Amino acid sequence: MDWLEIIMGANIGSTATAQIVAFNVTRCALMMIALGFVMLFAGKRDKIRQWGSMIMGLGLVDALKRTFTLARRIARIEAPKVVIDGEAV
Repeated sequence: MDWLEIIMGANIGSTATAQIVAFNVTRCALMMIALGFVMLFAGKRDKIRQWGSMIMGLGLVDALKRTFTLARRIARIEAPKVVIDGEAV
């Protein structure tokens, strides 16, 4: 029955991650990254380091989500055309 536990754990974990990413926690992203970093590198117990890794990872995912959203908005704005010898470059 080990396979059932692995499949259930993977399904529950991916669903929980998707729900957390779906929340709008952009304001907390930097704080999550900082807290996770401190827990990951200053934690004495392995359990604290694992939680720190998870918190920092979720903060990074949310920060990158916001960065890509801003980049997509910027990409929609056309750059000004430069005209050299009558041709737009």
